[in-house]
Amino acid sequence: MTNRVGNLKFVVLSSLYDTWSHPQTQMIFPRLLGLKLKGYGCEYPYGVLPVDTTDFVADHLIICEKNEKTPTQLQPIVSIKSVSLSQCLQHGLTFPALTLMKQAGAVAHEAAIEQIISACITTNTDLRYVGSWTIDPDHRGDKEWAATLRELFTAIYVSFHLENKSQTIAGGTLRFKVDKYIQWLGHQPLSLDDKSLSTVHVQHLAGEENLFTHLKSFSFESRRIAKKWQTLWDDRLVIPRDMKQVLKRQGAA
Repeated sequence: MTNRVGNLKFVVLSSLYDTWSHPQTQMIFPRLLGLKLKGYGCEYPYGVLPVDTTDFVADHLIICEKNEKTPTQLQPIVSIKSVSLSQCLQHGLTFPALTLMKQAGAVAHEAAIEQIISACITTNTDLRYVGSWTIDPDHRGDKEWAATLRELFTAIYVSFHLENKSQTIAGGTLRFKVDKYIQWLGHQPLSLDDKSLSTVHVQHLAGEENLFTHLKSFSFESRRIAKKWQTLWDDRLVIPRDMKQVLKRQGAA
């Protein structure tokens, strides 16, 4: 198992809009898209799309396998996207959590999220929506390996959001017991007027039932797991936004 973990690489791919010219982006993103199509296709009916506009401005947290013959060739096997409120505002996009609630007609949930957004803007706190968690179906059969990948996912998820000092909003799919997992991470169900809110049926996921949550701080146990795999996080590949090009484009606008 140790040798198998040694063949993995954490990757943080930031904003396709700003990194598309990077060779690693051009290599990894089509493969990431393939992973999403494959993963979603196994679990959802035809018509459910695994990507949307926010994929072009999100931070993609990816666990990749290295090609044994060419280690620089990376194949995504686990991923999630983290969409910041600031990037949504920059590009004129509605924060994804609000979009989901509007589509579902979940008025109380929408109000709760608007309160969180307002508080984060006031305190200049990074707020993110995380979603589209995908695992390659070929890596689910071996229970021991699947458990290891879950730990590694915990590590990249916790480490990234701790480093960015982020609060996050996320939906946990009841069918896959993701709601229980994210509450183990430290997420709490959305609340309004001190009352926890019920589940929501997500329209773009064919009505899948989700519990929506808000994270302010991670649990002790999830932090322990992140620390356990600190070496992988420290050795991560980061494909950052090219700020010189960003500023150049902003100046030309």
